[in-house]
Amino acid sequence: MHNLSNIDKFKLDLSERYLSMKEYFFKAFLLWKESIKTEKIFLILYSLQKFIFSCMITFIHPDNDKLYFMITFLIYILYMSNNAISCVLLKKIIYRIENKGSIDLKKSISKAFIYSAILSVYIIIWDLRNYFYSFDSYEDLSSHGEMILFLTALMIVFIIFGIIFIYLTPVFMARNLSVKESLKYTYRISKGKRLVALFLSIIYFLLNVFFLKLLSGIFKFNPVPPYGNLTIMYIIVQSIYYSFSTLFSSCMLITVFLNVDYMKNK
Repeated sequence: MHNLSNIDKFKLDLSERYLSMKEYFFKAFLLWKESIKTEKIFLILYSLQKFIFSCMITFIHPDNDKLYFMITFLIYILYMSNNAISCVLLKKIIYRIENKGSIDLKKSISKAFIYSAILSVYIIIWDLRNYFYSFDSYEDLSSHGEMILFLTALMIVFIIFGIIFIYLTPVFMARNLSVKESLKYTYRISKGKRLVALFLSIIYFLLNVFFLKLLSGIFKFNPVPPYGNLTIMYIIVQSIYYSFSTLFSSCMLITVFLNVDYMKNK
């Protein structure tokens, strides 16, 4: 298949047999190329959100707790918005592949924000742990040791949950199921097929880290004042890269999920 103009052929390829790692990347790449043409608005929104987020992290340094929590709250809003956009995009692409017509945008956005709010709990736990861990004196750190341990344990629980229900996002967004039904459905189709998505996620993460390190080296980026034009340029390029990278990540998840879903339900 040279392009994805024939969506039925793409869907058929995913329903015939389990694909290899190489085939997952190839199919995801084809879907990504097609989605770049059809999802320009999402790419713009991704880039804009990442640009705002990076500027806040780079240029704003809170000097008191009130300002710190205010900035943190705004970052959570951006994080939730970004996740919500990703979820809606996921549903939109799956509906296009399965020829289900247009999505109910209002209902999809509402569902995506609720789901994103739940996911943001992990980020809140992460930030709280870092906040308690940031105390300078050994006495303060020791007094918060139990809290740090508790928050770390919660993070581990979230990670394990995420691995067990690794296909929950596409199931919850693209299938007409309740939260409870989505969990049951995800658990059923994930049996024996979690490592595929996990391994591909690790490869994707490592490639992202490598490219961003390379990018920062090209711009000789130094995230400390004084800031120059190169810093702004770096943030712009990084934001554009992030939008295309996130779209590819969604295409990869969709490809693996649909293949597993179709094969499990044969």
